[in-house]
Amino acid sequence: MKKRTSVLFAAAVAAIVMTGCTTVETTSSFNGLGVTERRSQPIAHINARVSGAFLFDVFPVFCGSVNNIDKVAAFVNTVSLENTMGLVSRHARGLGATKLVDISSYQDSYWMWYTILLWKRYTQVSATAIK
Repeated sequence: MKKRTSVLFAAAVAAIVMTGCTTVETTSSFNGLGVTERRSQPIAHINARVSGAFLFDVFPVFCGSVNNIDKVAAFVNTVSLENTMGLVSRHARGLGATKLVDISSYQDSYWMWYTILLWKRYTQVSATAIK
């Protein structure tokens, strides 16, 4: 019985780990800041990253709060391009910027094998704030 249960558990874990997925996520949330190719006075380069731990890469357990930096949100999925871009644009506006250039984003998710049930997911956005 134990052998059968462990084989079924191993098969379930293998099925979850080997499942692939392709997603495209877009955002138009620039909080009123323009995007331009023309260079102006640079104010700062901003890099924001929101990460979280997910049960089976689906259910959020703990994620970074986008409203309070260095705080944690429990059971709420805040790891998205929309939230991270909003964080960058709000920070840029707070620094006096009117536009963003060189916007780059990256998303990743990976299994934290040592926890058995948890995946880490993060979204990172960087941009240069200009006047």
